[in-house]
Amino acid sequence: MNRTQIQVALAFFSSIALTSAPSTSNANGRFPFAQHVIVGPGAASDQIVLRATFGLLWSRDGGRTFDWACEQSLGFEGSWDPPIVFAGGSVVVGLPDGAVSSADGCDFGRLASVPNTPMLDLAASRDGVTVYGVENVPVVENRVFASTDGGRTFAPRGRGPAAVSFDTVELAPSDARRVYVTGLDGASRAPLMFRSVDGAMTLERCTLPAESLVGATGAFVSGVASRDPDTLFVRIDRDGGSHLIRSRDGCRTFSVVLRARGSLRGFALADDGRVWVGGPEDGLQRSNDGGDVWTRMDTPAPTCLRHHGGALYLCVDWVREPYALGRIRDGATLVEPLLRFQDARGAFACGPTSSAQLECAPRWPQQRMLVTTRPIDAGRDASADGGDVIEPLDAAPLAMDASVDSGVAPGGRGVCNCSAVGRARRGPRSALLLLASVLFGVCAHRRRDVRARRPDASFGVVETGTQNRRVPA
Repeated sequence: MNRTQIQVALAFFSSIALTSAPSTSNANGRFPFAQHVIVGPGAASDQIVLRATFGLLWSRDGGRTFDWACEQSLGFEGSWDPPIVFAGGSVVVGLPDGAVSSADGCDFGRLASVPNTPMLDLAASRDGVTVYGVENVPVVENRVFASTDGGRTFAPRGRGPAAVSFDTVELAPSDARRVYVTGLDGASRAPLMFRSVDGAMTLERCTLPAESLVGATGAFVSGVASRDPDTLFVRIDRDGGSHLIRSRDGCRTFSVVLRARGSLRGFALADDGRVWVGGPEDGLQRSNDGGDVWTRMDTPAPTCLRHHGGALYLCVDWVREPYALGRIRDGATLVEPLLRFQDARGAFACGPTSSAQLECAPRWPQQRMLVTTRPIDAGRDASADGGDVIEPLDAAPLAMDASVDSGVAPGGRGVCNCSAVGRARRGPRSALLLLASVLFGVCAHRRRDVRARRPDASFGVVETGTQNRRVPA
Protein backbone atom coordinates (compact mmCIF):
# COMPACT_ATOMS: atom_id res chain seq x y z
CA MET A 1 0.00 0.00 0.00
CA ASN A 2 1.53 3.30 -1.06
CA ARG A 3 1.28 6.61 0.78
CA THR A 4 -1.71 7.84 -1.26
CA GLN A 5 -3.63 4.62 -0.72
CA ILE A 6 -2.92 4.74 2.99
CA GLN A 7 -4.16 8.30 3.24
CA VAL A 8 -7.37 7.49 1.35
CA ALA A 9 -8.03 4.49 3.59
CA LEU A 10 -7.23 6.58 6.64
CA ALA A 11 -9.75 9.21 5.68
CA PHE A 12 -12.43 6.57 5.15
CA PHE A 13 -11.89 4.61 8.35
CA SER A 14 -11.26 7.61 10.55
CA SER A 15 -14.49 9.21 9.35
CA ILE A 16 -16.34 6.12 10.56
CA ALA A 17 -14.47 5.55 13.80
CA LEU A 18 -14.23 9.11 15.01
CA THR A 19 -17.51 10.72 14.03
CA SER A 20 -18.78 10.38 17.59
CA ALA A 21 -15.66 11.91 19.17
CA PRO A 22 -16.03 15.51 20.40
CA SER A 23 -14.52 17.78 17.76
CA THR A 24 -12.86 19.96 20.38
CA SER A 25 -10.92 17.11 21.95
CA ASN A 26 -9.86 14.70 19.24
CA ALA A 27 -6.20 15.73 19.18
CA ASN A 28 -6.74 17.50 15.84
CA GLY A 29 -8.18 14.41 14.24
CA ARG A 30 -5.26 12.29 15.47
CA PHE A 31 -5.24 9.65 18.13
CA PRO A 32 -3.63 10.85 21.39
CA PHE A 33 0.05 10.16 20.94
CA ALA A 34 3.21 10.87 22.97
CA GLN A 35 5.89 12.38 20.74
CA HIS A 36 8.72 14.06 22.63
CA VAL A 37 9.92 14.44 26.21
CA ILE A 38 12.33 16.82 27.94
CA VAL A 39 13.64 16.57 31.52
CA GLY A 40 15.35 19.21 33.63
CA PRO A 41 16.04 22.01 33.71
CA GLY A 42 19.78 21.47 33.76
CA ALA A 43 20.95 18.46 35.74
CA ALA A 44 17.75 18.37 37.80
CA SER A 45 15.04 15.81 37.10
CA ASP A 46 12.12 17.39 38.91
CA GLN A 47 10.43 18.75 35.78
CA ILE A 48 9.25 16.54 32.94
CA VAL A 49 7.42 17.94 29.92
CA LEU A 50 5.81 15.53 27.48
CA ARG A 51 4.66 16.77 24.11
CA ALA A 52 1.59 14.96 22.81
CA THR A 53 -0.76 15.44 19.89
CA PHE A 54 -3.09 17.42 22.16
CA GLY A 55 -0.68 19.79 23.94
CA LEU A 56 1.91 19.54 26.72
CA LEU A 57 1.75 17.43 29.89
CA TRP A 58 4.01 19.01 32.51
CA SER A 59 5.21 17.54 35.80
CA ARG A 60 7.05 19.58 38.43
CA ASP A 61 7.46 16.77 40.95
CA GLY A 62 9.53 14.20 39.08
CA GLY A 63 6.60 12.52 37.38
CA ARG A 64 4.23 12.00 40.29
CA THR A 65 1.64 14.41 38.86
CA PHE A 66 1.12 16.04 35.47
CA ASP A 67 -0.84 19.13 34.43
CA TRP A 68 -2.05 19.97 30.93
CA ALA A 69 -1.29 22.93 28.67
CA CYS A 70 -3.63 22.86 25.70
CA GLU A 71 -2.63 23.96 22.22
CA GLN A 72 -4.78 27.07 22.46
CA SER A 73 -2.84 28.31 25.49
CA LEU A 74 0.40 27.75 23.58
CA GLY A 75 -0.90 29.93 20.76
CA PHE A 76 -1.80 27.54 17.96
CA GLU A 77 -4.39 25.04 16.79
CA GLY A 78 -3.93 22.24 14.29
CA SER A 79 -1.50 19.42 13.60
CA TRP A 80 1.67 21.38 14.37
CA ASP A 81 3.98 19.45 16.70
CA PRO A 82 6.06 22.10 18.47
CA PRO A 83 9.72 21.78 19.44
CA ILE A 84 10.27 22.35 23.17
CA VAL A 85 13.35 23.01 25.33
CA PHE A 86 14.17 24.14 28.86
CA ALA A 87 15.88 27.53 28.82
CA GLY A 88 16.50 29.97 31.66
CA GLY A 89 14.03 28.24 33.97
CA SER A 90 11.24 28.34 31.37
CA VAL A 91 9.92 26.08 28.65
CA VAL A 92 10.41 27.61 25.21
CA VAL A 93 8.00 26.39 22.52
CA GLY A 94 8.44 26.83 18.77
CA LEU A 95 5.31 27.76 16.78
CA PRO A 96 4.28 28.02 13.13
CA ASP A 97 4.62 31.78 13.57
CA GLY A 98 7.37 32.33 16.13
CA ALA A 99 7.90 31.13 19.69
CA VAL A 100 6.49 31.45 23.21
CA SER A 101 7.75 30.64 26.69
CA SER A 102 6.38 29.97 30.16
CA ALA A 103 7.88 29.34 33.57
CA ASP A 104 4.76 27.85 35.17
CA GLY A 105 2.34 26.72 32.46
CA CYS A 106 -0.24 29.34 33.38
CA ASP A 107 0.45 31.69 30.48
CA PHE A 108 2.76 31.44 27.47
CA GLY A 109 4.21 34.77 26.40
CA ARG A 110 5.29 35.63 22.88
CA LEU A 111 9.00 36.11 22.26
CA ALA A 112 9.01 39.36 20.33
CA SER A 113 12.54 38.85 19.02
CA VAL A 114 11.56 35.67 17.14
CA PRO A 115 10.17 36.32 13.63
CA ASN A 116 6.69 35.25 12.59
CA THR A 117 7.96 32.24 10.67
CA PRO A 118 7.77 28.49 11.43
CA MET A 119 10.27 27.73 14.20
CA LEU A 120 10.71 24.07 13.36
CA ASP A 121 13.35 23.06 15.88
CA LEU A 122 15.02 24.26 19.07
CA ALA A 123 18.09 23.12 20.96
CA ALA A 124 19.48 24.33 24.28
CA SER A 125 22.72 23.98 26.18
CA ARG A 126 22.60 21.98 29.39
CA ASP A 127 22.61 25.09 31.54
CA GLY A 128 19.80 26.56 29.45
CA VAL A 129 21.73 29.76 28.73
CA THR A 130 22.35 29.19 25.01
CA VAL A 131 19.43 28.31 22.74
CA TYR A 132 19.35 27.84 18.97
CA GLY A 133 16.31 27.74 16.73
CA VAL A 134 15.87 27.15 13.01
CA GLU A 135 13.10 28.41 10.77
CA ASN A 136 11.53 26.41 7.98
CA VAL A 137 10.35 28.59 5.13
CA PRO A 138 10.25 27.14 1.60
CA VAL A 139 12.33 28.72 -1.18
CA VAL A 140 13.75 31.65 0.79
CA GLU A 141 17.04 31.80 2.69
CA ASN A 142 16.40 30.25 6.11
CA ARG A 143 18.15 31.47 9.23
CA VAL A 144 19.51 30.12 12.49
CA PHE A 145 18.48 32.16 15.54
CA ALA A 146 20.37 32.18 18.81
CA SER A 147 19.78 33.30 22.38
CA THR A 148 22.53 33.76 24.94
CA ASP A 149 20.27 34.93 27.76
CA GLY A 150 18.28 31.81 28.53
CA GLY A 151 15.75 32.15 25.73
CA ARG A 152 14.53 35.65 26.59
CA THR A 153 15.75 37.25 23.35
CA PHE A 154 16.89 35.81 20.02
CA ALA A 155 18.86 37.22 17.11
CA PRO A 156 19.68 35.81 13.64
CA ARG A 157 23.16 34.41 13.12
CA GLY A 158 24.88 34.96 9.80
CA ARG A 159 23.17 33.93 6.58
CA GLY A 160 21.79 30.53 5.79
CA PRO A 161 22.34 28.67 2.50
CA ALA A 162 20.06 29.71 -0.34
CA ALA A 163 16.83 27.74 -0.86
CA VAL A 164 17.39 25.30 2.02
CA SER A 165 14.52 24.73 4.45
CA PHE A 166 15.95 23.82 7.86
CA ASP A 167 14.62 20.83 9.81
CA THR A 168 16.72 20.23 12.92
CA VAL A 169 19.45 21.90 14.96
CA GLU A 170 21.70 20.58 17.73
CA LEU A 171 24.62 21.94 19.69
CA ALA A 172 27.47 20.12 21.38
CA PRO A 173 27.14 19.89 25.19
CA SER A 174 30.85 20.52 25.61
CA ASP A 175 31.00 23.48 23.20
CA ALA A 176 27.91 25.63 22.66
CA ARG A 177 29.52 27.24 19.61
CA ARG A 178 29.59 23.90 17.78
CA VAL A 179 26.25 23.67 15.97
CA TYR A 180 24.85 21.09 13.54
CA VAL A 181 21.89 21.80 11.24
CA THR A 182 19.94 19.69 8.74
CA GLY A 183 17.46 20.65 6.05
CA LEU A 184 16.11 19.96 2.58
CA ASP A 185 17.31 21.40 -0.71
CA GLY A 186 14.50 23.48 -2.18
CA ALA A 187 15.01 22.18 -5.71
CA SER A 188 15.98 18.52 -5.36
CA ARG A 189 14.37 17.89 -1.95
CA ALA A 190 17.56 16.06 -1.02
CA PRO A 191 18.59 16.07 2.66
CA LEU A 192 21.48 18.39 3.49
CA MET A 193 23.60 18.92 6.60
CA PHE A 194 25.80 21.75 7.84
CA ARG A 195 28.08 22.42 10.78
CA SER A 196 29.33 25.57 12.48
CA VAL A 197 32.23 26.15 14.83
CA ASP A 198 31.38 29.79 15.52
CA GLY A 199 27.89 29.68 16.97
CA ALA A 200 26.08 29.47 13.59
CA MET A 201 27.64 32.66 12.21
CA THR A 202 28.91 30.56 9.30
CA LEU A 203 27.72 27.15 8.10
CA GLU A 204 29.92 24.57 6.39
CA ARG A 205 28.37 21.83 4.22
CA CYS A 206 28.80 18.25 5.43
CA THR A 207 28.91 15.18 3.19
CA LEU A 208 26.29 12.56 3.97
CA PRO A 209 26.94 8.93 2.93
CA ALA A 210 25.74 8.14 -0.59
CA GLU A 211 24.30 4.79 0.51
CA SER A 212 21.95 6.50 2.96
CA LEU A 213 20.82 9.16 0.50
CA VAL A 214 19.23 6.66 -1.90
CA GLY A 215 15.51 7.30 -1.51
CA ALA A 216 16.15 9.65 1.43
CA THR A 217 13.30 11.89 2.54
CA GLY A 218 14.97 13.72 5.42
CA ALA A 219 17.98 13.93 7.74
CA PHE A 220 17.64 14.75 11.43
CA VAL A 221 20.38 15.41 13.99
CA SER A 222 19.85 12.92 16.79
CA GLY A 223 22.52 13.81 19.33
CA VAL A 224 26.08 14.95 19.97
CA ALA A 225 28.39 13.19 22.42
CA SER A 226 28.58 14.98 25.76
CA ARG A 227 32.38 15.16 25.89
CA ASP A 228 33.34 15.17 22.21
CA PRO A 229 31.81 17.78 19.87
CA ASP A 230 33.08 15.82 16.86
CA THR A 231 31.02 12.69 17.61
CA LEU A 232 27.42 12.88 16.54
CA PHE A 233 24.54 10.75 15.28
CA VAL A 234 22.09 11.54 12.48
CA ARG A 235 18.92 9.75 11.43
CA ILE A 236 18.18 9.56 7.72
CA ASP A 237 14.66 8.57 6.79
CA ARG A 238 14.41 6.67 3.54
CA ASP A 239 11.78 4.96 1.46
CA GLY A 240 11.95 1.50 2.95
CA GLY A 241 13.48 2.28 6.33
CA SER A 242 15.90 4.50 8.22
CA HIS A 243 19.65 4.65 8.64
CA LEU A 244 21.38 5.80 11.81
CA ILE A 245 24.73 7.25 10.81
CA ARG A 246 27.64 8.34 13.02
CA SER A 247 30.50 10.76 12.54
CA ARG A 248 33.59 10.95 14.70
CA ASP A 249 35.24 13.83 12.87
CA GLY A 250 32.69 16.62 13.13
CA CYS A 251 30.49 15.46 10.19
CA ARG A 252 33.27 15.39 7.62
CA THR A 253 32.70 11.64 7.16
CA PHE A 254 29.97 9.27 8.28
CA SER A 255 29.41 5.54 8.64
CA VAL A 256 26.12 3.66 8.88
CA VAL A 257 25.83 2.04 12.31
CA LEU A 258 22.24 0.78 12.10
CA ARG A 259 19.80 -0.02 9.31
CA ALA A 260 16.18 -0.09 10.37
CA ARG A 261 12.97 -1.25 8.73
CA GLY A 262 11.02 1.82 9.84
CA SER A 263 11.55 5.32 11.17
CA LEU A 264 13.82 5.47 14.22
CA ARG A 265 11.70 7.96 16.12
CA GLY A 266 13.52 7.68 19.42
CA PHE A 267 17.17 8.36 20.17
CA ALA A 268 19.00 8.86 23.46
CA LEU A 269 22.66 9.33 24.27
CA ALA A 270 24.13 9.01 27.77
CA ASP A 271 27.23 10.77 29.07
CA ASP A 272 29.12 7.46 29.24
CA GLY A 273 28.58 6.74 25.54
CA ARG A 274 25.63 4.37 25.77
CA VAL A 275 23.14 4.82 22.94
CA TRP A 276 19.49 3.85 22.60
CA VAL A 277 17.47 4.02 19.41
CA GLY A 278 14.12 2.66 18.34
CA GLY A 279 10.82 3.05 16.61
CA PRO A 280 7.43 1.44 16.05
CA GLU A 281 8.73 -1.18 13.61
CA ASP A 282 12.14 -1.91 15.10
CA GLY A 283 11.55 -1.82 18.85
CA LEU A 284 14.18 -0.49 21.26
CA GLN A 285 17.88 -1.24 20.77
CA ARG A 286 20.84 -0.36 22.96
CA SER A 287 24.56 -0.03 22.33
CA ASN A 288 27.06 0.05 25.20
CA ASP A 289 30.00 0.94 22.95
CA GLY A 290 28.88 4.08 21.18
CA GLY A 291 27.00 2.43 18.33
CA ASP A 292 29.21 -0.46 17.19
CA VAL A 293 27.19 -3.37 18.63
CA TRP A 294 23.43 -3.30 19.23
CA THR A 295 21.21 -5.40 21.50
CA ARG A 296 17.43 -5.59 21.22
CA MET A 297 15.64 -4.70 24.48
CA ASP A 298 12.42 -6.36 25.60
CA THR A 299 10.26 -3.26 25.94
CA PRO A 300 7.43 -1.68 23.97
CA ALA A 301 8.52 0.08 20.79
CA PRO A 302 9.37 3.70 21.66
CA THR A 303 8.00 6.79 19.96
CA CYS A 304 10.54 9.01 21.73
CA LEU A 305 13.52 8.57 24.05
CA ARG A 306 15.60 10.68 26.40
CA HIS A 307 18.37 9.84 28.87
CA HIS A 308 18.68 12.24 31.78
CA GLY A 309 19.79 12.05 35.39
CA GLY A 310 20.55 8.33 35.39
CA ALA A 311 17.33 7.20 33.73
CA LEU A 312 16.00 6.46 30.27
CA TYR A 313 12.60 8.02 29.54
CA LEU A 314 10.52 6.48 26.79
CA CYS A 315 7.24 7.39 25.12
CA VAL A 316 5.14 4.48 23.89
CA ASP A 317 2.01 4.15 21.80
CA TRP A 318 -0.95 4.80 24.10
CA VAL A 319 -3.30 2.96 21.75
CA ARG A 320 -1.37 -0.30 22.21
CA GLU A 321 0.17 0.04 25.68
CA PRO A 322 -1.30 0.79 29.13
CA TYR A 323 0.77 3.96 29.60
CA ALA A 324 2.17 6.77 27.46
CA LEU A 325 5.42 7.61 29.31
CA GLY A 326 7.73 5.33 31.26
CA ARG A 327 11.19 5.38 32.81
CA ILE A 328 13.98 2.82 33.19
CA ARG A 329 16.54 3.75 35.81
CA ASP A 330 20.17 2.91 35.10
CA GLY A 331 20.89 -0.63 36.28
CA ALA A 332 17.22 -1.62 36.26
CA THR A 333 15.50 -3.93 33.79
CA LEU A 334 11.89 -2.97 34.45
CA VAL A 335 9.99 0.04 33.20
CA GLU A 336 8.33 2.33 35.73
CA PRO A 337 5.11 3.72 34.21
CA LEU A 338 5.01 7.46 34.77
CA LEU A 339 1.91 8.65 32.96
CA ARG A 340 -1.34 7.43 31.54
CA PHE A 341 -2.95 10.29 29.66
CA GLN A 342 -6.17 10.07 31.64
CA ASP A 343 -4.29 10.47 34.94
CA ALA A 344 -3.24 14.04 34.17
CA ARG A 345 -4.85 16.47 36.60
CA GLY A 346 -6.12 18.75 33.85
CA ALA A 347 -5.38 22.42 33.29
CA PHE A 348 -2.85 24.17 35.52
CA ALA A 349 -4.43 25.58 38.69
CA CYS A 350 -3.78 29.26 37.95
CA GLY A 351 -5.64 32.53 38.29
CA PRO A 352 -9.05 32.89 36.63
CA THR A 353 -7.71 35.17 33.90
CA SER A 354 -4.81 32.88 32.94
CA SER A 355 -4.83 31.11 29.58
CA ALA A 356 -4.71 27.82 31.48
CA GLN A 357 -8.10 28.54 33.00
CA LEU A 358 -9.66 30.42 30.11
CA GLU A 359 -8.49 28.16 27.29
CA CYS A 360 -7.64 24.75 28.76
CA ALA A 361 -9.89 24.18 31.77
CA PRO A 362 -13.14 24.18 29.74
CA ARG A 363 -11.63 21.73 27.25
CA TRP A 364 -10.24 19.18 29.71
CA PRO A 365 -13.46 17.18 30.43
CA GLN A 366 -13.88 16.28 26.78
CA GLN A 367 -10.15 15.74 26.29
CA ARG A 368 -10.00 13.42 29.27
CA MET A 369 -13.01 11.51 27.97
CA LEU A 370 -11.15 10.90 24.73
CA VAL A 371 -7.96 9.61 26.36
CA THR A 372 -9.82 7.55 28.98
CA THR A 373 -11.66 5.29 26.54
CA ARG A 374 -10.38 2.80 24.05
CA PRO A 375 -11.82 -0.11 22.03
CA ILE A 376 -11.92 -3.56 23.64
CA ASP A 377 -12.74 -7.11 22.59
CA ALA A 378 -14.77 -6.85 19.39
CA GLY A 379 -16.38 -10.16 20.28
CA ARG A 380 -18.32 -8.72 23.21
CA ASP A 381 -21.86 -7.45 22.86
CA ALA A 382 -21.90 -4.20 20.99
CA SER A 383 -23.66 -1.13 22.22
CA ALA A 384 -27.33 -0.68 21.52
CA ASP A 385 -26.73 1.26 18.34
CA GLY A 386 -24.34 -1.32 16.98
CA GLY A 387 -21.23 0.68 17.81
CA ASP A 388 -18.00 -0.44 19.43
CA VAL A 389 -17.87 -1.25 23.11
CA ILE A 390 -15.66 1.26 24.94
CA GLU A 391 -13.89 0.40 28.15
CA PRO A 392 -12.89 3.10 30.67
CA LEU A 393 -9.17 2.75 31.27
CA ASP A 394 -9.69 3.77 34.88
CA ALA A 395 -11.16 0.34 35.43
CA ALA A 396 -8.06 -1.41 34.12
CA PRO A 397 -4.98 -1.06 36.35
CA LEU A 398 -1.46 -1.45 35.02
CA ALA A 399 -1.59 -5.20 35.46
CA MET A 400 1.05 -7.70 34.40
CA ASP A 401 1.00 -11.37 33.65
CA ALA A 402 0.91 -13.30 36.92
CA SER A 403 4.05 -15.16 35.93
CA VAL A 404 6.07 -11.94 35.87
CA ASP A 405 7.48 -10.31 38.99
CA SER A 406 5.35 -7.26 39.63
CA GLY A 407 8.36 -5.39 40.99
CA VAL A 408 6.44 -2.77 42.93
CA ALA A 409 8.87 -0.04 43.79
CA PRO A 410 9.23 1.43 47.29
CA GLY A 411 6.47 3.86 47.98
CA GLY A 412 3.98 1.93 45.89
CA ARG A 413 4.88 3.19 42.41
CA GLY A 414 4.59 0.26 40.04
CA VAL A 415 7.19 -0.92 37.61
CA CYS A 416 6.59 -3.42 34.88
CA ASN A 417 8.14 -5.81 32.47
CA CYS A 418 7.13 -4.11 29.25
CA SER A 419 6.89 -7.29 27.27
CA ALA A 420 4.22 -8.52 29.65
CA VAL A 421 2.37 -5.36 30.60
CA GLY A 422 -1.05 -5.27 29.11
CA ARG A 423 -0.49 -8.29 26.87
CA ALA A 424 -2.74 -10.58 28.89
CA ARG A 425 -5.48 -8.07 29.49
CA ARG A 426 -5.66 -6.30 26.17
CA GLY A 427 -7.26 -9.06 24.11
CA PRO A 428 -8.51 -8.48 20.54
CA ARG A 429 -9.42 -4.89 19.78
CA SER A 430 -12.29 -3.63 17.70
CA ALA A 431 -11.20 -4.43 14.16
CA LEU A 432 -12.40 -1.12 12.80
CA LEU A 433 -10.72 1.13 15.34
CA LEU A 434 -7.60 -0.98 15.40
CA LEU A 435 -7.25 -0.63 11.63
CA ALA A 436 -7.89 3.07 11.89
CA SER A 437 -5.29 3.40 14.63
CA VAL A 438 -2.74 1.49 12.58
CA LEU A 439 -3.42 3.67 9.57
CA PHE A 440 -3.10 6.78 11.72
CA GLY A 441 0.24 5.52 12.96
CA VAL A 442 1.53 4.66 9.49
CA CYS A 443 0.52 7.96 7.96
CA ALA A 444 1.59 10.03 10.94
CA HIS A 445 4.97 8.38 11.19
CA ARG A 446 5.67 8.97 7.50
CA ARG A 447 4.81 12.65 7.62
CA ARG A 448 7.34 15.32 8.27
CA ASP A 449 7.94 15.65 11.99
CA VAL A 450 8.42 18.71 13.97
CA ARG A 451 11.47 18.50 15.98
CA ALA A 452 10.45 16.70 15.15
CA ARG A 453 7.57 17.63 13.77
CA ARG A 454 9.45 15.53 14.01
CA PRO A 455 10.85 15.56 17.62
CA ASP A 456 12.74 12.15 18.55
CA ALA A 457 12.34 12.24 17.11
CA SER A 458 12.77 15.26 18.87
CA PHE A 459 15.93 15.77 20.25
CA GLY A 460 16.74 18.15 23.18
CA VAL A 461 19.57 18.59 25.62
CA VAL A 462 22.33 16.63 24.10
CA GLU A 463 22.94 14.16 26.80
CA THR A 464 19.80 12.58 25.52
CA GLY A 465 19.47 13.97 22.07
CA THR A 466 16.14 12.74 20.90
CA GLN A 467 15.40 12.21 17.30
CA ASN A 468 11.91 13.20 17.94
CA ARG A 469 12.29 16.72 17.13
CA ARG A 470 10.55 15.95 14.03
CA VAL A 471 7.95 13.66 15.28
CA PRO A 472 5.01 11.94 13.75
CA ALA A 473 2.24 14.37 13.14
